[in-house]
Amino acid sequence: MTNKQFDYLRLLQLIIPDLAALYCILDRTFGWGQVSLVEACVPIVLAIIGHVAKALSAQYFKDKQIVNKA
Repeated sequence: MTNKQFDYLRLLQLIIPDLAALYCILDRTFGWGQVSLVEACVPIVLAIIGHVAKALSAQYFKDKQIVNKA
């Protein structure tokens, strides 16, 4: 995984809750009736993104050595 890909996944993790909060406010304002579905799906989506980022990061660093700075 490149740094750009990792940064993109992290950005998604930061933006999705904000977008969900905005949607929930709009839903309650306009009475769309889907707020419970969004509230249920957002944590699952964020967890999946986190697991993907962790797995790809572990795969990327398995052949790398960390240099100890003295």
